[in-house]
Amino acid sequence: RGQQQQPPRQGPPGVQGGGVAGIPRKNAIDTFMQGVKWLVAVPALLGAFFLVEVLNGLGQFVTGLFSLAGSILTLLVFGAAYVYTERFVYGGDVQGGVDGVLSTVSEVASRLLALIGIGLIYVIVVFVGLLFLLVPGIYLGARLVLAFPACVLDGEGVTDSLSTSWDVAEGNLLKLVGLGAINFLAAIGFGIAASVVAAVVGGLSAVESPVFTLAIAPVSAVLSGAVQMAIARVYIENRPPEPQPQGQQAGGYQQEPTQY
Repeated sequence: RGQQQQPPRQGPPGVQGGGVAGIPRKNAIDTFMQGVKWLVAVPALLGAFFLVEVLNGLGQFVTGLFSLAGSILTLLVFGAAYVYTERFVYGGDVQGGVDGVLSTVSEVASRLLALIGIGLIYVIVVFVGLLFLLVPGIYLGARLVLAFPACVLDGEGVTDSLSTSWDVAEGNLLKLVGLGAINFLAAIGFGIAASVVAAVVGGLSAVESPVFTLAIAPVSAVLSGAVQMAIARVYIENRPPEPQPQGQQAGGYQQEPTQY
């Protein structure tokens, strides 16, 4: 994309080298906090995540088609978050307006069928893994979650995206599991606190109302968006190297890494 200045890729740790040049490593907490900063810097993208949370939350109160629309929009907004993460990482021109987000979502839509295929396989595999004492599901989820940014950012198909994620996630499992734990614990903690307040103010019925879903959607949007941008950053800092043109020697590039 013309908006990005990307340094040459190097292989992920344990696969083909030491990660992409010029992108410093961060632990799970710092990666998550970076995701929060990037998400807040693009209000329209944060608004898109809020819409996703509202649709998914209200899906339990309306028809199945409503839930299906929410699921599709979720994949598109997640994909847009990956694209914005790449722009932030490489110091590109980050457009935070509604038009920029809509344009990015439209761009991601070309990968929608592949994303749906990845999503179906991911859900099935993780669900089966969770049936076996929880740990296999967590492990498989961490090994395959990078398939989504691989599909959007590098245009890979379903099987290639899953294969790339399996390779790239090696050596980053603790970070990926940590990101999932941060999201889970924060969501559970906030959910419990919000439920207690709602129950005290409006009774137990208030917790099950659509109003409660709308009330917690802003926080859920921040958590969801930040985690997706953090996942994309993990992929970007470990993505496989680009195939070099015939005759191009490895290491022949001299471009200085962008500081950010």
